[in-house]
Amino acid sequence: AVSAETGRAATLSITVDGEIEVSETSAVDLGETNSIELAAVGTKRVLWDEDNGSLVLSSGKTHDFPAGSRLQQTSGARDAVSIATPSALVHVPLDGGEPEVWDLGTTGRPAAPVSINGCTYSAWAGSGLYVRDCEGEDYDVEQEIDGTLPSSAFEFRVNRDVVVLNDYVNGTSFLVEEGLERVSNWEDLLPPPDEERQEDTPDDELTDTLPD
Repeated sequence: AVSAETGRAATLSITVDGEIEVSETSAVDLGETNSIELAAVGTKRVLWDEDNGSLVLSSGKTHDFPAGSRLQQTSGARDAVSIATPSALVHVPLDGGEPEVWDLGTTGRPAAPVSINGCTYSAWAGSGLYVRDCEGEDYDVEQEIDGTLPSSAFEFRVNRDVVVLNDYVNGTSFLVEEGLERVSNWEDLLPPPDEERQEDTPDDELTDTLPD
């Protein structure tokens, strides 16, 4: 949690006894702002001051970005936090190292990036570009998104390991792990009935079926 008024951040954790423990950090200099976004990268917290375009790492180090930039959604542990600017995807190392930049060569309206299974996904309305940036370069992709409109506005939705790019203005969606295939039947994304049944089965009923 963070207070835009005082600039103080705190971490809330639940103990094994169900009690809430609060550990407060020192205040961070956020300047005058009415819009603070908080995300977690593994156990590291990052703050995003949207009004001033400032990223504040847990160490207190700040990085400034142009107006219209977006902080990544909360993710699992990784070495960097990602920011999508109107013209680039930027990875800022959590240890304070030099940022890595994927320059698009054009501008657009970015969605908040998502990072899952070693890849970071980002998309820009207006320019209609999509980027998948993975560990190593073998699976990196930059491509145009077919069927986008001038009015498009993108947001990523994540459910388990499924990543969908949603144009929430025009009501279209794309399955990013299938080459930006347009989603025409949402039932195709639902798990098989047997998988749902297993997930609903209590743990004690599964003990006899686990391998040795």
